Amino acid sequence: MSSDLLTSILDHLASLEQPDGGYLPAATPGYFGIADGLSSDIAPAVYAAEIFQTVGLDLPHPDRTAAFIQARQTPEGFFRPPPEWPGQWTEAGKLHGTPLGDCILARFMALQQPNGSWSLGGMHGNFDGAVAVRVLSDNSQSYRAAVERAAEYALTCRTDDGGFRHFGTDPPADLADHVGYPSEVDALFFHAAALVLAGLLPNRLDPANNWIGWGHSL
Repeated sequence: MSSDLLTSILDHLASLEQPDGGYLPAATPGYFGIADGLSSDIAPAVYAAEIFQTVGLDLPHPDRTAAFIQARQTPEGFFRPPPEWPGQWTEAGKLHGTPLGDCILARFMALQQPNGSWSLGGMHGNFDGAVAVRVLSDNSQSYRAAVERAAEYALTCRTDDGGFRHFGTDPPADLADHVGYPSEVDALFFHAAALVLAGLLPNRLDPANNWIGWGHSL
């Protein structure tokens, strides 16, 4: 299944590439998604690049995509979408350490849902739970099993066009209407991360560190 799954993901991403090296946030015309694709036109391109890099492949047109991203760098050094982009954007972002990591890990394990997801955390909750368990645990059997269950849930979010939506079943109550939403690159990116962490997608990295920059720590 790994090979077919990977092919469908890469084919879907390739169909979204634009002549300028950017990527559409979704296959549905005019749809920007409900998360990072709505906030920035850079996110789909970066997410596509990370997925291709993780599985050890080059983007279809890496120079073109690099130029697309570099064109959005400001004189101060950070990146932002063009002024006409419709979503809300903020330049505030900070990384923090993880004090009380054992307590955080125990809490995530307790919050995993019966269907294997951490969907109570919002649209990125499944990834958040999977990566927290993977990073904070010793990757022993019970923790590996938790990440594998999250990956199984991620597969329920696949769509007929080869992409992913955020929720397959059981979203948070305030996002209940999102179950039937179209696929979007943001959802593909975060679900693909869970699949990589669970070993259901190939990756070119050492098994002890099987991610590149998944999520907002990039």
